[in-house]
Amino acid sequence: MKVRLVSHASVLITCGYTKIWTDPWLIGKAFNDSWSLCPEPEFSAALLEGVQYLWLSHEHPDHLNFPTLASLPARVKQQIKSPVPKQ
Repeated sequence: MKVRLVSHASVLITCGYTKIWTDPWLIGKAFNDSWSLCPEPEFSAALLEGVQYLWLSHEHPDHLNFPTLASLPARVKQQIKSPVPKQ
């Protein structure tokens, strides 16, 4: 198992062929612009290769960051598995 800090509560976990990205926050500030990312994200688009799952611990904007999710390339959005069956 490998765990790589991205920033704040955001980490990439790789275990075998499974790759999980937790609490994705790469863009902007949270809590009415009062929180900044610390440390700055050590991130590149290549790190998204193979990410199958997103794990969101809770709904605060420093853990569920809509600007980050919206900015993900379409190919990344397609490779992420949903726990809800697609119809």
